[in-house]
Amino acid sequence: MALKIDVHHHIFADFFMKAKLGSSKEVGWKTPAENLPWTLSKSLSMMDSLGIGAAILSYPAGVPETMGGRQHAEDDLVTRERGRAAVRKMNEYAKELCESQESQGRFGWFACLPDLRDVEGSAVEIQYALDVLRADGISLSSSYGDGHDGVYLGDSTFDALWKELDERSAVVFVHGTQTASSKPYPHECLGLPVVEVPNETFKAAAHLVVTGTKRRYPKVKTILAHFGGTVTALIPRVAALSAHMGCELTAEEVIEDLRSFYLESALSTHESTIRLVEGLVGQGRMLFGTDYPAVSVDTISWFTKNVERYFEDDAEGHAEVTRGTALTLFPRFVNVGS
Repeated sequence: MALKIDVHHHIFADFFMKAKLGSSKEVGWKTPAENLPWTLSKSLSMMDSLGIGAAILSYPAGVPETMGGRQHAEDDLVTRERGRAAVRKMNEYAKELCESQESQGRFGWFACLPDLRDVEGSAVEIQYALDVLRADGISLSSSYGDGHDGVYLGDSTFDALWKELDERSAVVFVHGTQTASSKPYPHECLGLPVVEVPNETFKAAAHLVVTGTKRRYPKVKTILAHFGGTVTALIPRVAALSAHMGCELTAEEVIEDLRSFYLESALSTHESTIRLVEGLVGQGRMLFGTDYPAVSVDTISWFTKNVERYFEDDAEGHAEVTRGTALTLFPRFVNVGS
């Protein structure tokens, strides 16, 4: 059996982990101690144990855009320049990881960007990451800024960036931010990554659709983390009610555009959810993901076994979802784990 391709696999680099661990406590999350400090060797060990041939690395949502200091709507030039320099360092580090001898040629990477509200800096980094560093794609958070300063991905402010991505037929990986809709989160076992991040992913996807951004830039291939969060449950609601509220797209057009996303499976697979996603987008837009090292190998194994069980009588479907669809986006991995 050909090995799987994991499109949701994080870089937990030492130079930002201290700040991230502090943030994780605030939002209600704990990274397994055995996964830290993270190394490619630990990733490869997990991958070998679960039949994964290759992985596409990305930085955790919310980390890149705050590395130069938390930005606001009217940040000064010094803060923006600091953020740009931090992101450049992170992208060059990711490239070095993927080209290192230790990587065994089994890793690709999504480049990160500064706070997207720094449109000029983000455009420069898109050009550098995709044209010079040859990243496999770009990772984006679902929104940028907090409270009244928050801006979702479909905002017209970002049109110039979507144009850059569309011109390159780029692959974009969208991950929900840890934005609190209720404070505190409801229970210590129900922190923001558990209950809010999936809905933030859906909100970003819905925003891209109802603003017409998804339709205006059709060559961008957008992957939604965690099976799109709540997209399968809320798609008819947002389709009909956005039209009711004045969206220029019909309900049918909203559904059509929401079905044009790719959905990856990290921390989301069960017979019930796989069936819903399969019915929504088809196997040709389903991808496999793990979210390592944010969770334990045992947790990933539980979700992976659900995939194996669901497709136990459908070898072709299993191959397409866990590998084939990914190869249409990242064909350079065709000989890795084949």
